[in-house]
Amino acid sequence: MVKRKKADIIYLMGNHEDWLLKAGILCPNGRKYWDIDRNVDLSKYKMTVVQPNMAYRVNDNLSVIHGVYVNQHHAKRTVEVYHTSILYGHTHDIQSYTLVSPIDIDHFYKGGSIGCLCNRNPFYMRNRPNRWVNGFSYIYVDDKTGHFNDYNVIIVKNEFWANGRKYH
Repeated sequence: MVKRKKADIIYLMGNHEDWLLKAGILCPNGRKYWDIDRNVDLSKYKMTVVQPNMAYRVNDNLSVIHGVYVNQHHAKRTVEVYHTSILYGHTHDIQSYTLVSPIDIDHFYKGGSIGCLCNRNPFYMRNRPNRWVNGFSYIYVDDKTGHFNDYNVIIVKNEFWANGRKYH
């Protein structure tokens, strides 16, 4: 039997939270409504909060970040800039890119966006086309070797398949 530890809860602050931080500077009275630490009991959930544009290092081979780039080839750009395997959600789509060195073919970098769990046509988009996909990822990490496998799950009409099972 494999002994599993409880999952770490990591909150990756992104552009929306950054807007709230900036709003709090401009309007300090709003901080009690907007600040995460005033609205979420971080100690109760043993949650680690990662500031905007900072990465959370899962291990020597993998980091996660809210995301920075939104261009057409954002996964490639993210790998090139961070020089590690890195997963993120900022773009609301699913894209991946791998880079393997000819010097060490057993080592690779993978960048990947993981989709979103949001309304794909929010009011502010006003029915504009986008590449957003409802989905999420789960990751298996080998603590001994640092190797990992990540799996994208796409949600269609509130249903998805994961580990050979259909959820609805």
